[in-house]
Amino acid sequence: MNKLPTSTTGNTIICGDLNHVLSSHADTSLPNTSPRHSAMRTQSKALHHLLTEHNLYDTWRMLHPMEKGFTYFSQVHKSFSRIDYALV
Repeated sequence: MNKLPTSTTGNTIICGDLNHVLSSHADTSLPNTSPRHSAMRTQSKALHHLLTEHNLYDTWRMLHPMEKGFTYFSQVHKSFSRIDYALV
């Protein structure tokens, strides 16, 4: 995703498995005290920067601002995450 064009004409739509969460609080089932939250926050900041830089929005989160919804289960960590996105 770091190869997105800096200027485009028309609309940009990105859909797929990004393997990162946008919010370690809203997009995972892990408790806030989990050591993994620190690493997730770093990844989330980078993803947020990308969204801001390219004026992209998480369509699911816009429609469900308070809801936890997950697209992946990690057997190793016994946790759910939302890592699949539709960004416009």
